[in-house]
Amino acid sequence: MLKKYSHFISESIKYLGTQEIFDWLSERRDKVFIALDTETTGLRGPWQEQLTQIAAVAFAFDFDNLKFTEIDHHNEKIKLTPDTLAQKDQEGSRIKDVFKYTRYGVGRGKFVEEQTALDNLEAFVNKFDGAVLLVQNAPFDLPMINVRKKLGGLRNEIFDTKDFFAYFMLPTLQKLAETDPEAQQILSVIGTTSGGKLPTSSLPKVAKGLGVDPNEAHDALFDCRYMVNVLEKGLAIVSSNSEVDRKEFIRPRISTDRYIKMKNKMNIGKMR
Repeated sequence: MLKKYSHFISESIKYLGTQEIFDWLSERRDKVFIALDTETTGLRGPWQEQLTQIAAVAFAFDFDNLKFTEIDHHNEKIKLTPDTLAQKDQEGSRIKDVFKYTRYGVGRGKFVEEQTALDNLEAFVNKFDGAVLLVQNAPFDLPMINVRKKLGGLRNEIFDTKDFFAYFMLPTLQKLAETDPEAQQILSVIGTTSGGKLPTSSLPKVAKGLGVDPNEAHDALFDCRYMVNVLEKGLAIVSSNSEVDRKEFIRPRISTDRYIKMKNKMNIGKMR
């Protein structure tokens, strides 16, 4: 199972320095950036869950001003598979709670077969040559897409916004908060992880801290759009404080990062 995640771990932007991340973005200033999000029946991964919604929003990227302008979008709700329908009424099943949380089935609209939705997503992404994917927690969403898809899949470059918040923006704010009351206030609103030790990189909580309303979160199309809004604000913070030394605040994240642990486990396996 670990191999399914290797691409998203090894290519993560978390391993870049501050100047490197902006050089990386500058080199892609003429590319289309596609914000991508999925809703699923749960969090157990693509072998046990199915997709219930896929959305993607294409943006032109103005690197000089670190702004994104929407140019196209794609959004589909997905029919439940027989396996999902069979689970729906099983004792202890949480699927109904998940549907309520993600507003599955609310409002009118067309529901398509899962493979059709995956084919349509791939066609949308491939309209834009060399598009870069913006994803909040790519090691979850991309395997849900590429494992569930029977043929093909997405092989685009990825900018994981969760990694950007965790390894760039939040450490920058932590350093600034040593002397800056505004940074202290932002971190206070964002809050901490369940362990209580690190500022959380959860998108809705980061959004609140940066003054973006996440009230319609967990609808994939809304999530794509407000994710990019939050990213713009995060890029502005890091860009205007690029001299800040983040090292002391990155180390604790590395020690708790489950994907780094997975990468280390894979590397140990290769050495044996």
